[in-house]
Amino acid sequence: MKATYKNAPVTTYSLTTQVNGGHGTISASKTGLTEGSTETVTFTPDDGYEIDLVTVNGVVTDVLSNILNVTMDADKTVIVTYKAIPHTHTYDQEIQKPETLKSA
Repeated sequence: MKATYKNAPVTTYSLTTQVNGGHGTISASKTGLTEGSTETVTFTPDDGYEIDLVTVNGVVTDVLSNILNVTMDADKTVIVTYKAIPHTHTYDQEIQKPETLKSA
């Protein structure tokens, strides 16, 4: 009896990345990623913008610290949408009322 072993074929997937509407960047798309590997996707909003929405294959996904780790168990598409950071004002000084004019 003779046994012949073959190397199992390596399954690879693609990671497609896209910014919807501009105002920032995302890590580049990649191909040939080994099944089970983890890819880190980095989001970089432009000044004055923040992450609004991230989807992976159409499913909304939470992102912490502008980084998302994606497990490659299928072809994946990551899409980010950025939004303007709401403008807020802070006031450090009290508003002073003008003194009442006194007649002489």
